[in-house]
Order: sequence, then structure tokens, then C-alpha cells
Amino acid sequence: KENVLYHIDTWKLRHGRISSVTETILKQFGRAVHFTEVFSEIKKIKPDDSSIKERNVYAVLDRSTNVLLWDRGTFIHKKNAVFPYNLIRKVEEWIKEKLEQNIPFVSVHGAFKAFQNRCIQEGITSEYALYSCLKVSREQLFAFPNFPFIYLNRDEIERIPMPLIIEEFIKEAGGPVSMNEIREFAIEGINVKQFMLNHYIDRAPNIIRIKRGTYLHTDYLKIEEQKLSEIISYARSILSKENHVSVKKVFNDQKINCKLMGIHSPEALFSVLQLKASDRIHVQSYPQIRLMGGNDTERRGIFKEISLYISNKKAPCSIQELYEHYVEHLGYNEQTIYWATYGDDIYHYLRGCVIHKDTIDWTEEKQEQIESVARDIYKQSVKAGSCYGLIDTLIESDALPQLGNDVYWTQLLISDLLKCQNNFIVIGSQKNVFLPLPNEFGIQTFEDFLYEILKRDYNGAINLEILNEELADSGIIAKGVTKNMLDKSTKVTIVGHEIMLTELAHYA
Repeated sequence: KENVLYHIDTWKLRHGRISSVTETILKQFGRAVHFTEVFSEIKKIKPDDSSIKERNVYAVLDRSTNVLLWDRGTFIHKKNAVFPYNLIRKVEEWIKEKLEQNIPFVSVHGAFKAFQNRCIQEGITSEYALYSCLKVSREQLFAFPNFPFIYLNRDEIERIPMPLIIEEFIKEAGGPVSMNEIREFAIEGINVKQFMLNHYIDRAPNIIRIKRGTYLHTDYLKIEEQKLSEIISYARSILSKENHVSVKKVFNDQKINCKLMGIHSPEALFSVLQLKASDRIHVQSYPQIRLMGGNDTERRGIFKEISLYISNKKAPCSIQELYEHYVEHLGYNEQTIYWATYGDDIYHYLRGCVIHKDTIDWTEEKQEQIESVARDIYKQSVKAGSCYGLIDTLIESDALPQLGNDVYWTQLLISDLLKCQNNFIVIGSQKNVFLPLPNEFGIQTFEDFLYEILKRDYNGAINLEILNEELADSGIIAKGVTKNMLDKSTKVTIVGHEIMLTELAHYA
């Protein structure tokens, strides 16, 4: 060796570590290659080294700063990669315009589709290649936390799972949302792939299908545990004699209970059962309902496991952390996480963050205390001429019980605690308006709330824009009341630019 002069690459191949050998072979290919081809070349050079596995080669390529991912399982050395600056700048301008449209992120799928012919002409042959080039560009405006999504670069990037984005979109619509509307938002706006959309919708929490191609957020139903339990008990009584039953029969035989809760179709009932009763009956393939099987027992176990994990934190726990641990690390279904965060002992603390009942040392006595304080504030508000109380006021009260582990009060936590015993309702997208149940105004829904304030404060009608401004200023809603929100309302309607009591509509 002392009398031989080696080219640096030859030296790396003969005497270098696996990382050096892998990168050198990739560079010598002069093009993008699948990692298995790199592995085959390594075995030719080091046939007796049994410690080198395909997965080791992939890991080296995936971590290397000198290597770019060019396609699924395919890599290229930076020195062999193309970088068409003019094209990349145009793509970045396109991405910037998209992100300025008030969407949380875009998928590189949309960018590649928009510039596909030009990309292929320039040697960027896949979405992976384009994503890698955009990362190499180091444009400070963007962040690339995980393929295929691109975010605006902020101090702290909140990686929101796509199912939650879908949930929020449907929730903000305020009523039924068609599949076409969801496609327009997710495919044309965020640029997710068509074949992934149903996957995301299926895993969006609190979303039900009310009929073919139409979805609704459960906030706009009137789910009552007693009525739902009666429906489930009825289904189970049939299943005690038969192997299965159609949800259509259950819906038809329990139509009164269903319609009292705003469930107007077998599809909607099936979705509600999937969301609310999947631990009691097997509702997997529409329209069939079966008794629980062994696999479902295991799924119930994971809910308890997640609950214990949150409890052991002794502090608020982000949904992102649960996602990384249980979905990315342990391989559980995304929807399992979001079902678990709506468990009886789990409360929402901040947006994207939950806390366990044990963490805050919550007891029946403390529940009675917060409800007592809430009733006092509500009564004071009614005496002052209002028909509701505000959590903004409640959170400032010195009479609230002390929370464990030095946890401080938040608006979302109070909202969940008030609702958990079904003695209060919280109304509005801002989770700020609360009322006891029952109340002297007969308010149980947002529709009832609008009816009451229109009747009390505006003689039954007011300009819609003015009402929206006043509701937003009062911390009741984030966005305006829309026709979609009142599509099936029998008490309140929108005529032109006016919102009014339905009984006054014929005068408009």
C-alpha cells in the first residue's frame, strides 16, 4: 500500500466505511439508480462482508447530505443531479401563490403536475426529484418537514395531519359538504392525490357521511347518548339471534330516535355508529352490522394504552407526539389516535393538544365546583340582559378549582369540562358561549341561539354582515353565518343580505 498511488474513489471503495463505499458507487453510476443496484455493486466489491444488508444501504443513502431522493427507492448523487434554476424559480413562485390562498400547505404533487412537461424535459422525472430540488434550492420562504408537503417557513411549523385538515374544512362549512367541494379544496387547493382523498376522509375524526357523496361534521347533529344507546341495544338484540343485520333495518325501525338526533339516512346512522359505537358493535362494511370480534377487542386495548400514555405525561400532550409514537413508530392507524383523544378521560387543552383527567387531578367535587361557578356567571349575564355566558368571563374567575401539576386553565379545557356531564352546551366555533341545560330560553343548538338573539336584540331581523361582525367581536364565531349553516333550519333564514326569523320571511 505504501508504494501505490490510489485515486480517492478507489481508496474509498477498497478501504472506506460503508457510507463512503455507498456514496462512491452511486456517484460512479452517473445517474439515478435504485438502492438495490447500489447494494449489488457493493456485494461485487465486498462479497465476503455479510454485515452489509440492503436496508443498510438504503439507510446510508437516505441520510446522506450528498445524495438526493429521485424517485421511490431511487437516489442520485448531487454531482450527477440536474438543477434547472429557471424552472425551480417558476415552481417556487407557483407554490408561493398557492400558500397565499389561506391553505396550510401544498403537496408537491400539484407542482409537478402543473410543470410536468417542463420538468421531464429538464431531467426532473418525478415528484420526489422535484421535492429534492426544491429543498436544495434553500428558498427561505418554504419549509419541507416531510414529503410530499411544503409549508410556509415559520418559527414553528405545526404539521397538521391531512385528516384533521379535512375535518376543519367540513366543520367550517357549517353544514353538509359535497364531495365536489372537498375535492376542490383538497385536490385543486392543497394538491393531494385523488386516490389519497378517500383515505383522508375515512380517517377524519367527527365526520359522518349523511348520503352518497355528502358529509357533515358531528357538531351539527344532536347526538344524545340515551337515544344512541337505545339504537345500539336494539341492534344488539337482533344480533343476539342473527349473525348480522343491515343498518337500513335498524334505521327504519328506529327512525324516530334517529331523526330526533338529526340522522336522516341509513348512511348517516352507519357513520355515527362507526364514530360513536365502534367499541360495542362491528360497523366496518356498509350496510352490515355485526357483533364485536377478537380484533376489535385488541383495538379497545390500544385506546386504554394511549390514555395511559397521555396520563403518564403529567402535562399537556400534543396530538403530533401521539401521531409520531403510535402511527409512525408503532404502526397504528391514524384514526385510532383521534378516536382516543375523544375518550371519556381525555380533554382538549389547546389546538392540537390534549390532557388527561388524572393530570389535572379532576374529581366529581371539582366538576360540581366549575359547574356552580358557570351557573353563577350565566345568571349574572342573564340579569344583565344577555341569554348566555362567556367562557372568556368564566376563565377569569377566582372561584375556579385548582388544577393539578401546575396546569393553568384554557378556554378549550373549560369547554370540554362543561360539556362532559351534558349539563351545559358550548356554542359557536370559538368555543366561548355556554348555557346550562335545560335553560329558560330553550337553546340547545346554534340555530336556537341565533333565533333567540335575533328575537331579543334585533326585532327579528338584521343585516347579515352586521350580525357577523358583532358575533365575531363578541368572541362567538370566527367566521360568518352562511346559508349552508342554516340550510335545514326551520327557525332562522337568510333572505338576500338579511338574516331573520323564518316566521318573518314572507314579509321580506
